[in-house]
Parts: sequence; C-alpha cells; structure tokens
Amino acid sequence: MNSIGLIGLTGGIGCGKSTALRAFASLNCTVLDADAICHELYNEPEGPVVRAIVKKWGNKVIKSNSANRKKIAEIVFNDNKELEWLNQLIHPLIFERTYKTCQYSKNLVIFDVPLLFEANWEKYFTKIICIWATPAIQMSRLKKRNWSNKEIKARINSQMDVNKKLERADFGIINTGNLALLSKQCKHILFEIKR
Repeated sequence: MNSIGLIGLTGGIGCGKSTALRAFASLNCTVLDADAICHELYNEPEGPVVRAIVKKWGNKVIKSNSANRKKIAEIVFNDNKELEWLNQLIHPLIFERTYKTCQYSKNLVIFDVPLLFEANWEKYFTKIICIWATPAIQMSRLKKRNWSNKEIKARINSQMDVNKKLERADFGIINTGNLALLSKQCKHILFEIKR
C-alpha cells in the first residue's frame, strides 16, 4: 500500500458519499466502494455470502441465483440481531477483497464505507473523512430512490447518527451546496492529507 495509507470515507445515508467518491476519483485517487463490493458478494451464486444467507433464511432471499437485496433489507432493517449477524458475515469479506485491491496502488486510496464506525474499522485507516448533509436533504435524496418513509426511517435508524460520525472523523465535507463546492472541499482535504 502507498505510504499515506488507506483513507476512509463515511457519512449518513443520502449524504452524498457516492458523489464525493466520484469527485475523489477525478482528482486521481484510487476509489473503492464497500456497497459495490457487497453487491459483488451478493451476486456470487456459490460464494460464501449466498451460501450463508440461504442456510440462515432459506431460498426466499434468493432471486435468479443471487441474493435478493430487497428481501434481505426487509429482514435486517426490522431486526437488529439479524442486521448484526449479516454485518459480521459480510464486513470481513469486504475488507479482505479491498485489501487485495488496494495494496499495490500507487495513488491515494479512498474507501467508501457507510458503516465504518459501526463496524469499528477506524484502526484500518490513516485518516477518516465524513460527509454530512441536513436531515431534510437526506430525506429528499432518499425519496428519489423510491423508498417509502418507513424504509427510509429504518435505514437511517440502523446507522450511527451522522453528527456523531462527523465528530469522530478527521475531516468533514458539508454537502449542502452544489457539485463545485463539494469538489473544492475534496481538493482541500487531499491537500491537507498529502501535506
């Protein structure tokens, strides 16, 4: 891995982590996305995740040989114990895959991990960046995903409060403006990290 190490990007759901990740990619960073890696794991029919969830919840969580994310969400976002079990299954597999990808990178590596603090992954990162938005902005962005208010509330409640994440991070991005303002903040943070 490069000398600066691995940089964590986190924040609340609907705060704009994916947009920030694209901004960092345009600034010559190697970017990784925990959710995308999770989807890869869900789509491996003979993989460890699919085998484990079928053993636990049966074939009702499978659709076309892959994990049915909607069915899984219905289970885990209504039961903290089930969510905890799923996280304990998936988090080590995500990190293992990430480490293989980024250990030879010559660029700064930014890893988007929505549940970074919830998973107690702080120790793996040299620095942590948190992206923040107001609850109203979060809600409006999440409604565009065609989720019901109940689904949105369940997902927000399953995560640590974004204000607490912001307090614990080394850097904060306030994502309440336009794309140019977001990019400016990303540039400034990279300058500070490399310094």
